[in-house]
Amino acid sequence: MRADRLVSLVLLLRQRGRLTADTLARELEVSTRTVLRDIEALSAAGVPVYAERGRHGGFALSPGFRTDLTGLNHDEALALLTAGSRRGAQAFGLGSELAAAMRKVVDALPESHRANASDAARRFLVDPETDLLARRLVTEEVPGTTMTEVRRAVLAGHKLRIHYAATGRTPRWRTVDPIGLVTVRDQGYLLATRSGEDR
Repeated sequence: MRADRLVSLVLLLRQRGRLTADTLARELEVSTRTVLRDIEALSAAGVPVYAERGRHGGFALSPGFRTDLTGLNHDEALALLTAGSRRGAQAFGLGSELAAAMRKVVDALPESHRANASDAARRFLVDPETDLLARRLVTEEVPGTTMTEVRRAVLAGHKLRIHYAATGRTPRWRTVDPIGLVTVRDQGYLLATRSGEDR
């Protein structure tokens, strides 16, 4: 949704300072042309964003500009930042949504707590990508578009037709009634019933 993207753009500029259009496009997962249109829309809406040309140029907000978001205390923000597992969100196809939410959490903090909360959250390790002996865990990537459709079916209670291979069997098409999604040790699972039986 464009409104969410505009908020994310403003929060990125507030938290990181001057950023190029390419950097903003990468962060927001859109084209550079879309970023330039969004910058124009923000300017037209009265947000004090300006461009600096040159080798170290980019877009920035006027100093002191503050967004109107509800504040959180330090421990509330720390809890959200720690609980917001990037890998869990990726498993459910919500990586960009998590990034946007985390920017809002950080921006909602008073200036004095902002750096401390972000630093503290990095010191808590939740569901690491390697085990503690530094062996890399192997995970299978599911395309984001696939996870989006699965997530929608789970939330709406719609049937899903999936190409599935049971252990030691050849893959076949099956129609299931989705119940929920769960991730365990970075492995995502679809909980569903088929012909009234749990799967």
